[in-house]
Amino acid sequence: MFTKRRVLAAFGAILLGSLVVVVGAIGASDSGASDKIAFKTGANESTPSGSFIDVHGAATTVTASIDGPLVIRFSAEGSVRDLNSGGAFAGHDYAAMSVRVLVNGVQVGPAVRFFDNTGKVGVRKPRATTASYEWAKHVTAGAQNIQVQFKNLHAFDDANIDDYTLTAHFH
Repeated sequence: MFTKRRVLAAFGAILLGSLVVVVGAIGASDSGASDKIAFKTGANESTPSGSFIDVHGAATTVTASIDGPLVIRFSAEGSVRDLNSGGAFAGHDYAAMSVRVLVNGVQVGPAVRFFDNTGKVGVRKPRATTASYEWAKHVTAGAQNIQVQFKNLHAFDDANIDDYTLTAHFH
């Protein structure tokens, strides 16, 4: 015989199992794609380089079925620290990180200043901030290899990307 306690226990178990499936579907993936969009997430990248280098994992390939626009968005949380006392901003040491996007090995649009310390943050005190930028390009049908790169304004400063999302949308 079904008692109220057994029915509630069974309902609770089903509800908990459903929540685990939903949470797993939402938070378990760090990359994905549909017919017209692809994304990747990542974390914990840093560099002392003053030259552009690849952001590890911030690369994807999408295949456009027809000629048309490709829109790439890179959003990140991170910080920079001025470790070599290079540059100046209002009389203070200045550090900045730039980001660029390559499609099939060719830079798309501008390299963008993502994070800087505006000369206000002490050398040893990184303060995380967020930034996002979109690049757009007309592409022909076929594979489009996308790569994000970053660098310091001055070599031997410390540029950090704590978390990022790379999204590519095409028509």
